[in-house]
Amino acid sequence: MSHQYLVFTAILFASSMCNVQANTNRLNHFVGLTPSLTAEPFYETGEYDVNILPLVYQRNVLEKVDIRMTSLVNYGIRKNENKLSHLGVEFAFPFHIYGQTPSPSPSEGFFVAPIFSIAQEQIKQELHVGVWVEPAYQFIFSRDYSMSIGLQLGVTWIDSDMVDHFGGKFIFGRWF
Repeated sequence: MSHQYLVFTAILFASSMCNVQANTNRLNHFVGLTPSLTAEPFYETGEYDVNILPLVYQRNVLEKVDIRMTSLVNYGIRKNENKLSHLGVEFAFPFHIYGQTPSPSPSEGFFVAPIFSIAQEQIKQELHVGVWVEPAYQFIFSRDYSMSIGLQLGVTWIDSDMVDHFGGKFIFGRWF
């Protein structure tokens, strides 16, 4: 029950951030996908996870700051049995350092995002809590369509153990 409370609290906190007054002349809401494949160092050879619901929602909350929420619904490919492996959410706060165009354009340019991730591992029943940073670049292809490419560096706590986190991030979608 405590894991569910922690997830609920994290979602409530992130949702409350969306109430910050944003610039109303710009496209504020981004909906996209972030295809992902995960192979942890402690997995056996040939085992990996696929995010089967890679949804992303991002919202501009201040001139150069956004909040981004990503669903984590991983399906584990394992030697013995394939099944749902992780359920969780990732919260990021992209801070656009330069390249941000004044309204009405959506967020663009180089950014650095602190990230908090929480997921319940379904196979071993472990709680995964991640804290990392993501340097990235957000490209705008037209007034509405966007793509970001970045790296994630940090640590993930699995119950009481700490493991390194390193990965690439690719997101594409549309601003509304």
